[in-house]
Amino acid sequence: MDKKGLVIKNLNAKQKQAVEQIDGPLMVIAGPGTGKTQLLSTRAAHIVQQTDISPYNILCLTYTDAAASEMRNRMQEIMGPTGGDISVHTFHSFGKWIIDSYPDYFSQEKSLTNIDDIAKKQIISSLLNDLPFRNKLRRKMDDDFTHRNNLEKLIEAIKKSGRTIDQIKAISKANKEITPQLNELINDIYLDKLSIKNIDIIHAKIEKYASNMSDNPLNIAIITQLRQAVEECIEINKTPPLGEWRRKHTEKQNGENILKTQLNQHVTDDALELYEQYQQILNKRGLYDYDDMINWAASAMSNNNDLVLDLAEQFQYIMVDEYQDTNGAQNTLLDNLLSANPIDEPNIMVVGDDDQAIMHFQGAEYSGMLKFIKKYNPNLIVLEDNYRSSEKILKIARDVITSTDERLEVLLKEVQLSKQLTANKKDIKSRIGHIQYETPIVQYIKVAEHISDLINKQGILPHEIAVICAKHKQLVSFTKYLSDKNIKFTYSRMENVLENSIIQKLLNLAEYVCRLGEEKDNSEKFLPPVLADEYLGLDPLDYYRIASGARSKKSSWLDFMLSSQNTKWQDTAEMLIALGGLSKTTDFTTMLDYLIGRNELSGTKLNYSPFKKYLDPTNAQEYVRLLTNLIKLRSKVLDYNPKASKLRDFLDSAYEYRDNDINIFNDSPLLAGSIDGVQILSAHGSKGKEFKHVIILSAVDEIWGKKSRANNQKIYLPEDLPLYTKASSESDFIRLIYVAITRAKEHLLLTSYKTNDNGKNMTNLAVIYQEVGNLLEPKESNDKVENIIDAAEATWNVADKPIKASLQTILKPYIDIYRLSASALQSFVDVRYGGPQAFIEKSLLKFPSAYTENTALGSAAHSAIELAYRNYKTKTKLSKQDIIDHLDIELDKSGLSITELKSARRQAHKVVPNFIDIFTKTDFEKIISTEEAINTTIKDSGVNITGKLDAIEEIDNAIHIVDYKTGEPPLYGWESSSYTPSKQVGLHFNEMQLYFYKILLDASPIYTKQVTSAELVFVESAEDKNSKLVKLVISEFDENKVRHVKQLIEAVAKIIKSGNYPDISIYPESKKGILDFEKALIGTLN
Repeated sequence: MDKKGLVIKNLNAKQKQAVEQIDGPLMVIAGPGTGKTQLLSTRAAHIVQQTDISPYNILCLTYTDAAASEMRNRMQEIMGPTGGDISVHTFHSFGKWIIDSYPDYFSQEKSLTNIDDIAKKQIISSLLNDLPFRNKLRRKMDDDFTHRNNLEKLIEAIKKSGRTIDQIKAISKANKEITPQLNELINDIYLDKLSIKNIDIIHAKIEKYASNMSDNPLNIAIITQLRQAVEECIEINKTPPLGEWRRKHTEKQNGENILKTQLNQHVTDDALELYEQYQQILNKRGLYDYDDMINWAASAMSNNNDLVLDLAEQFQYIMVDEYQDTNGAQNTLLDNLLSANPIDEPNIMVVGDDDQAIMHFQGAEYSGMLKFIKKYNPNLIVLEDNYRSSEKILKIARDVITSTDERLEVLLKEVQLSKQLTANKKDIKSRIGHIQYETPIVQYIKVAEHISDLINKQGILPHEIAVICAKHKQLVSFTKYLSDKNIKFTYSRMENVLENSIIQKLLNLAEYVCRLGEEKDNSEKFLPPVLADEYLGLDPLDYYRIASGARSKKSSWLDFMLSSQNTKWQDTAEMLIALGGLSKTTDFTTMLDYLIGRNELSGTKLNYSPFKKYLDPTNAQEYVRLLTNLIKLRSKVLDYNPKASKLRDFLDSAYEYRDNDINIFNDSPLLAGSIDGVQILSAHGSKGKEFKHVIILSAVDEIWGKKSRANNQKIYLPEDLPLYTKASSESDFIRLIYVAITRAKEHLLLTSYKTNDNGKNMTNLAVIYQEVGNLLEPKESNDKVENIIDAAEATWNVADKPIKASLQTILKPYIDIYRLSASALQSFVDVRYGGPQAFIEKSLLKFPSAYTENTALGSAAHSAIELAYRNYKTKTKLSKQDIIDHLDIELDKSGLSITELKSARRQAHKVVPNFIDIFTKTDFEKIISTEEAINTTIKDSGVNITGKLDAIEEIDNAIHIVDYKTGEPPLYGWESSSYTPSKQVGLHFNEMQLYFYKILLDASPIYTKQVTSAELVFVESAEDKNSKLVKLVISEFDENKVRHVKQLIEAVAKIIKSGNYPDISIYPESKKGILDFEKALIGTLN
């Protein structure tokens, strides 16, 4: 029996039912610990086995990149390498895939650039500034527009809603006609003082209006809300719900209750008009929002049935995970995808759990599950067997979640849905407890002690313990106490790069160096913060000695350091002057390499910037942290200013983010710390995980419950336009604590405290202690006065102690999702430039290299070739001037300096005749695709690989690969003694790349025809003006070379996964050294 057969045999009855229903719509409600991940992957394997379709015809959509990665791995675990051919996407990546795969429908969108946060705020500010002076949306406070962030939220809400602006404006217009009648009803209801005695009369008035009203959405929304308020009044025998409705939805004007919808109609209209203007500006500037990708794809499907049919032909079976977390735009995309054949039922399975719908703050609404049921009438399967938690934990979880009625179990009474979970592990000895401490600090100390006891006295492995809290602030404070006890922990959270202390030191150094280079008179005042930083290695008193000496000599600090007898001061000053000189002419990426000590400073005694101390790979945590922070900062700088070239551009852009209070978050998983340590998690981040011991920290209403709600002001929208994410309700808090509780397998401890740090009394988490307090095992804390004093002293002394971790441990989250490319393979084996170490920095960490004229020209050339293919498809003629204009536009985006840009343009214009030659001689009919990104898995080794091919042609029923290159062309074929050593290595890697692409296409389920040939086309001519276009051709692939590259791929992938990177110091920095290293790598497979 194969692995899939073994897995399906072990499924319970409900899981098996879900796996075996492969046709038609299906909804699986999968509560925590019910085996959802196994279900999805097993069902995919079953579909392939029971039908004649390929894995390529199955689409899986999920919520996060991490979930997509986990799903891919699970598919391959059950199905083997063919599992890698299943299309697994997040909704955003699927939208992007559609745009990339069907460029004919998205010719304009493909050329747009994602807008950065600064530009977005600047555009919105300019729109608000152009409004009439008295317009409400134009109000200012402290010289800033009070509605700028609100308008930004509205724009985001519209795009996530899945509705077009025309649809929204039509609803707003219709509301104007209906509000007078609704105002009459409301004033009739509230004519007399509210009394429970009159509730039947109020109810009758509402129903009378409802019997004669039109089906206007505002009518339906208001009547539904009023009916609900009346029901609540009857239930509690009081009228506050009706009073609360009036306060929330109406205002008094001339003695009458007027709907806020009517009073704010002009504000709503103005805001919608600004939305349209915002979109027009984005289109004019060639920009787009992150959420636009999904809407573009959905719109293209809505307007092009051929696109829908193509997608439906490829994706014959669809599965959606975490369906409760989808928003309106994502559901519109899905509905359009399923619309290919309105007669037949779609083959779709959605898996979700309304009780775990905790992503509402990102626009997700579990009500999408109700809409799916209404639209597709799916078969409903509820997974009831829980394989994670003890009976006691499931009991408390059940009592917590049933304290809210906003659940499918209540809303779908007609189908008699039961979501009662049954513990599969009935023999677990489980403890559930609560301890209340005096203060948060005492709580942190005692919980850290408790964890220490679990590990050191009870032998519990650290990674089996989780500490979960609703907010990061408390977790950040708590980790210091774990560090103080040398307890390993894993904590992955977003860090604001600009608040990182090392980045701040780097910006101080960069600012001073830049001002030195600019020869500004006020540069002196920027030197003291640099000298005060410890990485320079100066004595702490040197700062004062230099200040005093410079003052007595009446010289600048820098001059005094140069003329002093202290060699360390002299060396430091020379290093700063050298960096200042470089800043005048060096691009900012290379300049950053000098500043952080990656590049050698010639002509100085220090050789490297002392900042290099932070770039020590043996201190893996700080090494990776600095690199990833710099990568994110550089990326954001280029988002804001694509033409940034010099250090001053870099600094000014970074300051724009800082001055506009825009965080630059590094959400890299590399910041996580020790992967086998105690798991520190937010409640949202804990979803999908499980632990033997769970500690719910700071279990007070002020942190977890309704008292923690933020009051977010928004632009008012009518009741029938619920575009905004709703403010967190009691049900949202209940679901959040439910998710935290159900992470526990055996033991659950809740901790709280009586007063916060300011002495304010705290409230124990109501949903726990009111509903299920009797299930807890309370334990009195022994917080005597001495303990509290000790806690205060401990907090004063506690320090952030970095938890050391191996580089492989830190890199693991990236390695788990990594796909090897041809360029990464070359980087790994290129012993001239660091080999494996260079691979880690360039391919895993994505540390940027300087953008040179050659790389800029290469990108522009590839873009021009793709343009030619697009124009051919749309039957648009491409003139010489069109090519020149396109190359210029692409080069402008490169961020080259003015001098470099002029040089690159000259070279680009020089090769235009070659482009015309290429376009004239190319038989576009033979081209299957251009610039196509392909991800697949090599069947026999299971290695995941990726590549983006310039052009794929079909010739004589076989596949031919075309790759375009810039740079000086080789005039003597693949090999010649006339070539320089560097050229020989370059051609070796060029050939390796083509063989890699053959292996990639052979493994891909998309291309079933044999790959028989390939060619390199050099778009630049040799210096001899009479030389012709140069091509290097592989007319037939050498099977020995195919085997060599395949084995090399497998060997490198194996090393990456193990983390046992080889020593390359024994290999000469030459082609021979590279070939010897390749041979040694392949030898590790034996």
